[in-house]
Amino acid sequence: MAPLLKLLVVTAILVFPSRLLSQARETCVQKPAPQLAHLAAAPLHAPQVRACDLSCCSLWDAFRGHGHGCCRPLQSVFIFGGQFTKRSMGHTADVFNVTYDDNYVIGLGYQCYPWSADDWHLGGEIGVANRFGNSYSAEVWFGPTLRYDGILLCDFLRITPSMTAGLSAVTESMGHERTREITRQGDASFLFYLGPEIAISAPAYSNIEVFYRLHHRCGGGQTLGNLSEGYNANVIGLRLRF
Repeated sequence: MAPLLKLLVVTAILVFPSRLLSQARETCVQKPAPQLAHLAAAPLHAPQVRACDLSCCSLWDAFRGHGHGCCRPLQSVFIFGGQFTKRSMGHTADVFNVTYDDNYVIGLGYQCYPWSADDWHLGGEIGVANRFGNSYSAEVWFGPTLRYDGILLCDFLRITPSMTAGLSAVTESMGHERTREITRQGDASFLFYLGPEIAISAPAYSNIEVFYRLHHRCGGGQTLGNLSEGYNANVIGLRLRF
């Protein structure tokens, strides 16, 4: 309960002050859709189609820096890297006082958000990672993800909290994860996955995000693998939305 309470407090600290700092929603470029071009010649009172209502962004547009023409990208790819810790999820979130392991992780993932309501977006994520250091192993994780795009500070910085929750499988355990296996006579090969995250971006180029994520594996109170904690890493990543 304590780790989840810390995450809720951090989210509250980020969300509520932004509502007090003259938050302004990002406006959409008004232009008629190509398939509805006849609306351009309609009387002035005819409704226009907003660019953000269209799935007009492509991955190539995002690479060229044109992704901000669509303010509601539905997909993303991301890469991250970081270091594993010896501590629990709650202690790992205290990034300035945590004890790190001698193992590292580099991950690559894909997200898709087919459902949206205002600034809330619900979708799914899948990722793969290479874990290396004292030994080597591979990881794959997947699960639903929820993000909130409504935090805009002084029209200068967009802050996006999100959460991914699902399942994670590894080819073999390593580092402090292996120590937990031995101590508790458990199995860390298949555990729950949790990825609380904070991303930042410039409103004009919101298709490019830099993010911090707590990469967490656990047994969910010994529900899986007879383990509570599995392995935790603090990671920094880059995301391209399209």
